[in-house]
Amino acid sequence: NSLSRRTLLWRIPSLPLIFSALLPVCIQLPCVARNSHMHMGPARARGVYALILACSFVTASEGSSELDWFHAQPIGCLKGEQGESRWCQIHDDGSVTLRTPNILRDKLKTGLKKLEQGKAGEGKTDLEIEITAAKAVLLASEEADTKYDKAETQRQKGLKSVGTDRRRLPARYRCRKNTKRKELELLEYHCTVTDYKLESTPGKEGSAQQTGSTNSGGAQEVSDLDRCTELLTWQTKFSRDQSEGKTEFWRFLATAHEGFEDLQKLKTHSLTYGTGTGKMLEAIEMKASKTYKKISKELHPDKQVKLFRNAPDCNAKKESLIEMLKQLFDRAANLKKCILKPLRCDIPEEVKIRINDEL
Repeated sequence: NSLSRRTLLWRIPSLPLIFSALLPVCIQLPCVARNSHMHMGPARARGVYALILACSFVTASEGSSELDWFHAQPIGCLKGEQGESRWCQIHDDGSVTLRTPNILRDKLKTGLKKLEQGKAGEGKTDLEIEITAAKAVLLASEEADTKYDKAETQRQKGLKSVGTDRRRLPARYRCRKNTKRKELELLEYHCTVTDYKLESTPGKEGSAQQTGSTNSGGAQEVSDLDRCTELLTWQTKFSRDQSEGKTEFWRFLATAHEGFEDLQKLKTHSLTYGTGTGKMLEAIEMKASKTYKKISKELHPDKQVKLFRNAPDCNAKKESLIEMLKQLFDRAANLKKCILKPLRCDIPEEVKIRINDEL
């Protein structure tokens, strides 16, 4: 009911074809009417011609809106292999896997600022289309949060003893477009929660949170399999990078892993502005140390026994993965050193390392 009659009319597939076929013929209508015994006069023929031109224009505008709808994707999301271990991935069927809604919100704010400053250009730009899609995905993810929270509340009530199991929080969303409304202005997504993380235990902030699939049982097993998939993706990029010092891979890692992203930002800040003194120095040192400890707990080669036991694919490539993890761990240690002691930093500053697609 919200669609206009014009929109409904031009959703009939045959009409655009009919007008396209008639258009060349109607160009000659005034001349044919003048030189024949047809009852349609030149003035009437011109009127029909004008009507068909107007209808063709409407068809083109509707087709453009539907094309924008088809190509619309949230700002900052990447397709295929590039998005596999990223906070947002676009699949071949047009659906989106969202892992960190807060990053998408930051991207949206940045995009809106660019529009306000007039950096987007004239007309319906790609940035405006990406912003529209980002708003739709965030709205759908919030609706999915509400539904998941209600279901989790019911699950907690069904436990034999309330409080025996930590609350599950949404950690991953799969979002698909509403195909019944194929216009950019009416773009809608439907999101479902496909993965969860356990709520932190009070007094144990900063501890690693386990994740598990909502479609299977053993949370720890699924977590190991997910981690294995992520590490194998990293290893592929690591082995392909033939640049000096693996610069391309470290650039990728700074966008794919939150801990390395934080260390890279702190390193760039320390080398550019210094660590400061007093509370600023204390805050930087605390942040660097906590991030380093978290990476060590997560990626240290000696702490992957369960991973190799539960993930056969990773166990088959154990030696090469351990070698890569050693270099990742060394990279984290060197970044921490550059942050705490900038003058002794022996890592060259990668001038154009991107942090979440921003220089």
